[in-house]
Amino acid sequence: ASWLGGLLASPPLQPQGRVQVSVPVARIADGRLQAVSGQLAWREAALSGPASAALGGLRADFALDADGRVHGVIRDDGGALAANGRFVADLARYRAEMLLSARDARIVPALSWLGQARGDGRWLVLEGPSLAGPPAVP
Repeated sequence: ASWLGGLLASPPLQPQGRVQVSVPVARIADGRLQAVSGQLAWREAALSGPASAALGGLRADFALDADGRVHGVIRDDGGALAANGRFVADLARYRAEMLLSARDARIVPALSWLGQARGDGRWLVLEGPSLAGPPAVP
């Protein structure tokens, strides 16, 4: 899960856990992506650093949309962290927006490092110039 650290935009916190990606549909024709759908799952999700927290599981279901970009929905698996959000990405940019809240008060200190306070949760917006995938395995 360490490659998620750059996406969280909170350097003091280090993501822990396992990331699994499943892409059952991927079709390329004439050098262009024609179809893609799948799921990214962050299992045993946790944060370590100045504040530590066991979050549970998070997942993002995604698919290529008619606009040529990948759109997805982010949600939790019912653990200590409640997460609801969405994202859009292409080869040039990505943007994700999600509302995070604690089902377990023990994770509140770690959540305070993420996003902006909004009601009883944290509003987290992540965006960047390109999608950076997991590092190559030597």
